[in-house]
Amino acid sequence: MPKQTPDLPLPTIQLDASSALPLHRQLYNQLRDAIREGHLKPGMRLPSTRALAQELGVSRATTIEAYRDLHAEGYLDAQIGAGTVVMRKLPEQFLNAQWDQKSDETQSDARNVSP
Repeated sequence: MPKQTPDLPLPTIQLDASSALPLHRQLYNQLRDAIREGHLKPGMRLPSTRALAQELGVSRATTIEAYRDLHAEGYLDAQIGAGTVVMRKLPEQFLNAQWDQKSDETQSDARNVSP
C-alpha cells in the first residue's frame, strides 16, 4: 500500500514497495517533479532525511540517497546546520538558456567541413 506524507510541507508523496522501481528512485522522481512543477519553490526548506524517512515509513538511507541525487543534479542545496533547501537556480534554467543561433550555425558548418 502506498505511503503518504500528509503532515509535511511537501506535496503528497506515495511510495510503492511492490514497484520494480527502488524506493529512493520513486522519492527522487516525485521530489524532482514537485520542484519542476513549482510545488516546491526555490529556497523552500525540506524536512530532514530522518523526519522524512520516519513520516514515509522507510529507512533513512532511502531519503539520504534521494536527497543526494537531487543535490548532485543541482535541485537541492544542503548545508550542515542549515538544512536542505530547493536551489534558487534550477538546472532547467540553464538548459533552457537562449543560445546564439549564429554561433551554433558556425560551429555546425565547421564540423561539416572535410579536412
